[in-house]
Parts: sequence; structure tokens; C-alpha cells
Amino acid sequence: MKKLEIIKEDLEFNIEQIKKRAQDTKIIAMVKGNAYGLGLEQFSKLLIQHGITDLAVSCVEEALELKNLKFAARIFCLEATSLKEDLEKMLDKNIVITIGNAQSAQILNELAREKNIKAHVQIKIDTGFSRYGFLYNDKENVLETIKKSTNLFVDGVFTHLSCAYYSKGTQNDRLQLNRFLELKKYLIQNNINIPMYHIANSSAFLKYDDMLLDASRIGSAFLGRILVENKLNLRKIGILKSNIVDIKYLEKNTSIGYGKMHKLKRNSMIAIAPVRIF
Repeated sequence: MKKLEIIKEDLEFNIEQIKKRAQDTKIIAMVKGNAYGLGLEQFSKLLIQHGITDLAVSCVEEALELKNLKFAARIFCLEATSLKEDLEKMLDKNIVITIGNAQSAQILNELAREKNIKAHVQIKIDTGFSRYGFLYNDKENVLETIKKSTNLFVDGVFTHLSCAYYSKGTQNDRLQLNRFLELKKYLIQNNINIPMYHIANSSAFLKYDDMLLDASRIGSAFLGRILVENKLNLRKIGILKSNIVDIKYLEKNTSIGYGKMHKLKRNSMIAIAPVRIF
């Protein structure tokens, strides 16, 4: 017997606490990785029942799977792909697509023009994570890309913090926020009006009042699995259960496991309990 039991009442408590904290800030609920193992369909349905209207995933395959569940929610794919096949699949399903470079914008804009529709997109800015996105100081490229993309409806601009979960990461968080706000200011000065800017993940959402902005992306906080101060008294919602399948006696100084990473400090009786989470 190996299973993860979810305490629904605690999960619902966390959702409501997060909503109170967010107030007018839109919550974009992260349901990546099969909703962190909670079950994509079940967890998404519960979030929607609690008034969450935006669901986000980390890759194209997850976005298509979630869209096929036909929930009354907006589906947002955070993967900034430039593959024409993937862009067309998401365009046909009316998924909100992340644009991280001029090339993908050009490909998607042409696809949307051919279909005589507007593609809903959000622009990803790399402010220091060094992964997807336009570089924060390449403002002219961002501006030109938006202006050229006449068949793209840009309803959001976002970036991702690299150190928000880290207790000593505040200086870097502030640097990334300032870079992001400078780009926002530049776009506004050039008459680019975009309704949604967001930077906060779960950790930043809990740590910083000024980073909630127009929206926040919340994932692990729903589970009560956080690495920063638990200001909302969020509850851990899961209990992992398994059976003991073997018990054995081992002498002091015996090494255990892959890489012999642990050495017994005394003669010990150990229990073996299998755990496998898909």
C-alpha cells in the first residue's frame, strides 16, 4: 500500500487564505506536473469551484491536456516555444501562449494572420533567471516585436524570480523587480498598454507586498509547501503512506543507500518502506 492522501479541507483553507492575501490581484494557479501530483483534473476543478479563473502549466503537452478537459478557465502555457507545430496546436485551442523571442512572435503572428484570428499571448522577460524570454535590457526589440505583431493580442508581460525562495535572495529579487518595472515604464512611455504585469511566484507572493502587481502565479503555496515565512498559516495538505516491507539489523559504521551517503553512528534496526510517486 503506497498512496498520497490529500486533506481536502486543508487545501480549501489554503486556497481561501491565498485569495484573501491576493485581494484585487489576479491569481494564476500553477497546475504543472499533474498539479504537483494532486491530479490535474481533480485539482483544477476544485480551484475553479473556489473562483480561480486562470490555470497555468509549464509545457505544451500539459496545456493541451488541460484544455481538453473543457474547464471554464483560461489556460496559460509558460513554455516559450518557437516550434511552429506547437504554436499552431495551442493557437487552435485558444491557449494563452508565451512569447519569449521575436522569432516565435513572427511565426505565431503569421499563423494567426492566415487564420484571420488574434492569438492571445503573454511576453516573457528574462530579468536574471537566464532561461526563457527577451533580455530585460533589449527593450527596443520587445517594443518592435509587439508593434509588428498585429495578429497577437498581448494581455500580459511577466518574468520569473530566481531566488525568491532563498532567505538571502532579497537583493536579487529587488534587482529583478526593478529591471521588470523599468521595462514596464518604457513600454508605457511608448504607448504600449498591457493590462497585466506579473512577477510573483508563491515565495514572492508571501514575502513581498509590492510584488503582487496585477497577478501572481501560485503553485506550491496551495499545498502548504513553502520555504519562506508562513505568514498565512498555510497547512500542509498531504500525508504520504506506505508499508514497512522489511526490517533488518545493521552495525555501527555501515553505509546505507546509493553513493553510501549515510553512515550509521550506532548499531541500528532499520525499516524499509517503498515509495514511488508518479
